[in-house]
Amino acid sequence: MFKVFVFIIAFLLIPLSHAAEIDLALGEEINELCAGCHGEYGEGGKQGEYPRLAGLPASYIA
Repeated sequence: MFKVFVFIIAFLLIPLSHAAEIDLALGEEINELCAGCHGEYGEGGKQGEYPRLAGLPASYIA
């Protein structure tokens, strides 16, 4: 599941013209930054201090 989340984030952050050249290492690096607050799977902070990202539309995240 974690790899799927990383892939989705990487895909959303790279322009569609370069979708075939997805850099998973970059996606993992970006995910580490986000996961620090939003949780490994985008579940948000346990006490509501950070919003849940899992399940939100790409337009909200990007």
